[in-house]
Amino acid sequence: MMIDHKEYPNLEELLNHFTKKDKDYILVRHDFKKGDVVKPHYHPEANEWALFRNGKVEIILESETATVQSSGKYFVVHFPKTKFHGLKCLTDISYFVLRDKKDKTKYK
Repeated sequence: MMIDHKEYPNLEELLNHFTKKDKDYILVRHDFKKGDVVKPHYHPEANEWALFRNGKVEIILESETATVQSSGKYFVVHFPKTKFHGLKCLTDISYFVLRDKKDKTKYK
């Protein structure tokens, strides 16, 4: 499996590409400090996309890792449902996570 990430000039173009008309999604904002780690986990019922604008992260997807950095343009990383994924923040970072609405995970 290859870690798929794409870059977009703005958030509107990114959301138009990844969302479907009249479908519900969950959008969650995360803020992390350099060195913070999101331990590998998965979502059994929903796809997930991480939407970054600034910062540098090490992405984990199943047994692969990739370092991704952006400054100014949005980049998105797709985490398919049932696939273990996580990340390590190489800089302070604020990003959004977009999930299919059918995900039953409880969010605080």
